[in-house]
Amino acid sequence: MVEPATGKPYALAAAPYDGVEAVWNARNFWACLQMPAPHSDARARPADLVTELGDTGAWEALWEEAPAPVRAYPEAGAASKMPEREQPHVHRG
Repeated sequence: MVEPATGKPYALAAAPYDGVEAVWNARNFWACLQMPAPHSDARARPADLVTELGDTGAWEALWEEAPAPVRAYPEAGAASKMPEREQPHVHRG
């Protein structure tokens, strides 16, 4: 996971959070349905999460678009292999 305030990456087992309530990207927003105990208000620890966003028992997509598979960032120099609509935009001033 990437901590959004600092940009620092963490392994899920080392994440500095007690639970996850939601995740999002440019295409959708998913509510976490994973609770550690029945009738609990707590959320699952990051290390225990089912990370497959298509698992409707673990995540609820809140926008109408179906969950898109989460892809790892391309390796350096791989941007040219991405479809044109997905290439990063660079402002040259």
